[in-house]
Amino acid sequence: MEVGIDALPLMGRGGISRHLRDLLPALVARGPGYRYHLFARVLRSGLWKRYREAADTFASPHLRWHRIFLPDRLLEFAWTNHDLVLPGTGRCLKGLDIFLATAGLAPAGAPCPIVGVVHDLVPLKFPYWFPSDAQLIRGRLEKLVARSRLLIAVSESTRRDLQDLLGVPGEKVRVVHHGIHPRFAPLSGGKIRPVLAARRVSGPFFLYVGGLGPVKNVRTLLEAFGEFRQRAASPHELLLAGDPRWAGALPSVAESLGLGGAVRFLGFVEDDELPALYAGATSVILPSWHESFGFPALEAMACGTIVLAARVGALPDLLGDAAIFFPPGAPSQLAEHMARVSTDEDLRRDLGARGRARAASFTWERAAAETLEVLREARSSDGRDCGSD
Repeated sequence: MEVGIDALPLMGRGGISRHLRDLLPALVARGPGYRYHLFARVLRSGLWKRYREAADTFASPHLRWHRIFLPDRLLEFAWTNHDLVLPGTGRCLKGLDIFLATAGLAPAGAPCPIVGVVHDLVPLKFPYWFPSDAQLIRGRLEKLVARSRLLIAVSESTRRDLQDLLGVPGEKVRVVHHGIHPRFAPLSGGKIRPVLAARRVSGPFFLYVGGLGPVKNVRTLLEAFGEFRQRAASPHELLLAGDPRWAGALPSVAESLGLGGAVRFLGFVEDDELPALYAGATSVILPSWHESFGFPALEAMACGTIVLAARVGALPDLLGDAAIFFPPGAPSQLAEHMARVSTDEDLRRDLGARGRARAASFTWERAAAETLEVLREARSSDGRDCGSD
């Protein structure tokens, strides 16, 4: 089967990029019968270098790269607003049996069915935080829904949002959870200490990993950490790992709370450092107003670290009884949990074991098998002969 894939996530960072970067090798490992055509939009600013890196990383007889030398705005105009097949895309799309739309952009006029991947609908749930993008994203999602034979939602939470916010019938959506990469596992002190030393971390710390925009609710975490330090007189630091471009006023908020050097903004942390940071933390905290999946929570659990999570979105379903939950707008309650986990070794041991067991069920091998099942279902329901496996 000839499978087309929007390769844009392979050239980015964050959860959407992690999804395809870890799923693709698992798809290839499923064996013969499938060839994957990766469509790279190389005219985006700064993407040529990332394309070259991705093409070197993801090289296999089962993979074929196609460079699209067309601006994104033109693709949006042609694929989202009109049924136009543009030069440089039509020839490649013609031989496909199925197209996996991984980044919200569904090609118009594709000769075979489309399966759209929907990670979240955050701009539709919180439009006041996305004043310039909410309508554009809604239009793109509506086109993706209309053009897709089936949709893959990354959690039951996202499936519910598709139904509630876009009116998508349940029979059109299949839930396929992400996996957790094997790199996330308990580590010895000998592997943790060098990473912490390189970051000049010498004492206990809480860790946040993720975006720094308003939906992530990091301000509540800062307020909770301030209360925790007042109550516990603890030497703990709070490490925030995320793209500093979205930090906004958070450094000023930390200063105004008197946290000073106790809060450290690490910037974006690469995957080779993350396991040691997770494993070395007293707890990993997700204070978000919404999470459609929450990679950091399950990655931390796989490393044996306690997770404190807001009871929102997909987190209660995915984390179950292996995490401690709190309301996202309750810094005092979060501070109490932080104080408890910082001193209760039995609790850390118990939840650490539960978390490892919980995370072990999320594998990319399972995700790949379930994704291929959805692709085959969409293709067979099309009623057209689009080639043979």
